[in-house]
Amino acid sequence: MLYRLGWVILWLLLWTGVSVAQNQPAKLIGPTRVIWVMEEEIDDVTQSALRAPTAWSRELKPLGFLDLDPADNQRLAKRCSLSELMQKKPCETMGSADADLLIAGRVLAETRATGPAGPGVGARLDIKLKVYRLDKGEFLFAIKQPSYGTGKNAPDAMINALTKVARPMAIRLSNLWNIHLRKAGEGHLIIEGLPSGSARDDLSSALRFVPGIVTVSAENQGHDPAELAIGYSGATWGTVVALLNRSQGSGIKPVITGNTEAKGRYDAALAFRLLAGVTALRDTTRDDLISAKATHIPEWLESDLSEIPYVIPVTFPVRLSSNTAVARRELRAQYKGELVFAPKLSMRKGQLLLSVEVWSTFAGRLFTVIQEADGTDLKKAVSDAVAQIRRELPAKLDRRKSKLPRLRRSQFKAWRAHSTP
Repeated sequence: MLYRLGWVILWLLLWTGVSVAQNQPAKLIGPTRVIWVMEEEIDDVTQSALRAPTAWSRELKPLGFLDLDPADNQRLAKRCSLSELMQKKPCETMGSADADLLIAGRVLAETRATGPAGPGVGARLDIKLKVYRLDKGEFLFAIKQPSYGTGKNAPDAMINALTKVARPMAIRLSNLWNIHLRKAGEGHLIIEGLPSGSARDDLSSALRFVPGIVTVSAENQGHDPAELAIGYSGATWGTVVALLNRSQGSGIKPVITGNTEAKGRYDAALAFRLLAGVTALRDTTRDDLISAKATHIPEWLESDLSEIPYVIPVTFPVRLSSNTAVARRELRAQYKGELVFAPKLSMRKGQLLLSVEVWSTFAGRLFTVIQEADGTDLKKAVSDAVAQIRRELPAKLDRRKSKLPRLRRSQFKAWRAHSTP
């Protein structure tokens, strides 16, 4: 009896759209482009307008799933046979240049009158989906979901039923998708126009800082073109290429030429980047309440500095020493890094001050920014300091560019010419 009751409760939870799986979505590295290949029926009549993608996309979009333009989706969907997709047969004419994820499915609705007490029509839905990863051309998993909704007419009742299960289905899709993204993949990147082998090595190092990329290795000995094997995880090949296109320091804006292939031309201005480290906080306030709130200042500083396109903060197992000479040596030895940011919290004539010293590993101290701080909102002081750093850093670097290593200097000059109106 209890066993049977348990199954009844489980069925009711699914029926009302309450998720019995994880109720928190997984975080994706980058947006996932989705193609829908769907068919919907109400009482055995095929519908010309699809309602499921619209109803579900409202929940999927905040989780990083992005629909294609409707016209593009309609055009691409015609390449594939829904019947074959529902039999777990991948669509061979679809690839990572088109999207990252293909969701195929059928939504069947049976309706009946709700009676005088109801709104008019009730719809019982049977939802079956098949999900495919396009860079690897493989079937991933299936999702089945019942639902029930009501409305003044059959389409409204169907939309109501679809909306009820949108959230649990989105979370389930996000979590299952994230599990499959953890599987390592390998892509192949061809880069033309590299001026030297050192530029190739520098670019290979830069690629390792792009989210999703875990390994980079040369597939040939030359530098023009250079052929690189890119190991990636937590993202699709399409997402990796999109992130490369948005990453200052990658040196390229590649285009997808195959499911796990891409090609681009080296651009010195795009290759300019500065690896940076943030030191431990020096706190001289002797105020326990302020000190307790200030512990996150180095983390906030790293986060805000990462918004400066050409500054790439690197992390260490243990925070860099507040002794800037030691920090500079360690950053250069570990990463061949170029910038050290050293935060300090102090009190002067009753006013709380946040200062950030900006040091170069190749030219000494560049400058210091000082912001008045409110002990109740130290994060704002950090943001204001970084905004000032962002304004002043290019000019300070320009004055010391002769101290930069030759390759970084040529990249900086190209970037400065490109970024200065």
